Amino acid sequence: LVDGTLRFVGFINYGLYLERFVKMFPGVQRIVMLGCSAGGYGIRTNLERTLAAFPGVPITVIADSALPVGAPYNPSSLQALQRQLWDIQDSVLDPCGAACPNQDDYVLDSVSALMKRHPNVRFGVISYTVDSVLPAFWGITPAKFTEGLWASRAKMLAAHPNVAYYVIDCTGHCVLG
Repeated sequence: LVDGTLRFVGFINYGLYLERFVKMFPGVQRIVMLGCSAGGYGIRTNLERTLAAFPGVPITVIADSALPVGAPYNPSSLQALQRQLWDIQDSVLDPCGAACPNQDDYVLDSVSALMKRHPNVRFGVISYTVDSVLPAFWGITPAKFTEGLWASRAKMLAAHPNVAYYVIDCTGHCVLG
């Protein structure tokens, strides 16, 4: 356990980097946003800011070991805690609007809404069939994780032509290092 106050500043830091990226890369022609684990969730959270900063530039999002999974696999109680700790109301839930009716079970709905809002953005999800971190984090069994992976994949592929999954049949976390 950590004594004291925890501060999550990734969203703030990304905004500061984004200001610099715009100045450093004025003629950028394509952007690939790649994140692993928490970084995979973070790139989706920062996609709309990146689109606004680089209007008209094609963007591909690759979330490695950051599945868009809702309850019962990613428990509502954990999502509620994350919502509170990470203060995602403005960045995730407000843009999701009516597509996120349960703010304590928002992950799958918010990613689905993001994909619908941006049909020209290509979304990739990379996962092992059994992630070596997420089941323990979510408090579920490895078998339940695999079930959630396939359920999420089926739902996303059926609803979004701009998403693709790459699943490796073994155990691990962060395929791309």
